[in-house]
Amino acid sequence: MTDPHRPENEQPGQFDEQIDSARKVAEERIDKVIGDFAKKVPGGQKFEQQAKDMASGALNVVQDQAHKHSGNIIGQAGNIISRLFRGGRGTER
Repeated sequence: MTDPHRPENEQPGQFDEQIDSARKVAEERIDKVIGDFAKKVPGGQKFEQQAKDMASGALNVVQDQAHKHSGNIIGQAGNIISRLFRGGRGTER
């Protein structure tokens, strides 16, 4: 199954499972809070789904950024390890 929040040409990263799990938990909790609040406000249930959709959109942005940055973390770690094994030298020899 492909992730709708990942560009097609981007490979899965090491942290994807954790990011996706965290997003699912966050969305479940946020939806519950919105639902509980909507029940307490007169007429609130009329706007409950719209509020949940907006919150989901915000989570999409956070999830997308987390996926992008997790790839950068792995790349940076690889660069650091590579420099360590080259004796701390840069790319010039």
